[in-house]
Parts: sequence; structure tokens; C-alpha cells
Amino acid sequence: MQHMGNSPCLKNRSKVNHTLQQEKAANENTHNPTEASFYTFRLALDELLTNAIDHGNCGNPSAAVTVRIEYLAGKILISVRDEGPGFHAADLPDPRCEENRFCRHGRGLYILKALGDVRWDGERGCVRVEL
Repeated sequence: MQHMGNSPCLKNRSKVNHTLQQEKAANENTHNPTEASFYTFRLALDELLTNAIDHGNCGNPSAAVTVRIEYLAGKILISVRDEGPGFHAADLPDPRCEENRFCRHGRGLYILKALGDVRWDGERGCVRVEL
């Protein structure tokens, strides 16, 4: 890994958009919408859990993460709550800006917004995605 300023950045720049490109390809090129939907579900759940564990709970193994998954009216709703202080999306750096494009972190919420409708409670550490 190389460093630019205080931010660790990816050495291989081609990996930056890899996940979103895979998701787009899975949704456009599959003849099995269930497979694409399952991939979208797994990607959203992975991003939500990674954010809750790494950022919300700061990697504390004794802090809890609560997951709720619902299926309503043809939509999947995934809610993940951690024990962190919450966050305000306006305070997060834009991963599309040149200085942030190759940083190791910072794309989770952006990926989630590309997958579905995202809502969060800035004060209580809960993020919900509707797919």
C-alpha cells in the first residue's frame, strides 16, 4: 500500500470501481434475476456489516451489531445497527473527488446508494437499505 498524505491509498487503481462494475454487470447480463438480486443483497449486507464493525464499533469485538432483514411488497429491507455514535453523511468525504478516489475507505455508503434507497439515523448508528 502506498500513502498520499495521511490517507492510505490503493496501489492498484483498477480495483477502485471493480465492485460496482461487477454489480452492474450482474444485473444487466444475467438471465436469472434471482441470482443478480442475491448478489445485490450480499453486497449490500457486506457493506453494511463492514461499516458497522469497522467504523461504527471501531473494530471492538465486544460491541454488538444488530441485523434485521425484512421482505415486504417485493422489496428487501436490511437494517444494521451498531453501538457507535452514528454519523452524518454530509460529514463524509465524497469518494468521487480526486483526493479521495484511491483511499482505502470511504466508498461504502456510495456503493449502498448505487444499490438501493439508503436511510440512516445520524445519532444512533442505524443504516437501512431498501433493495
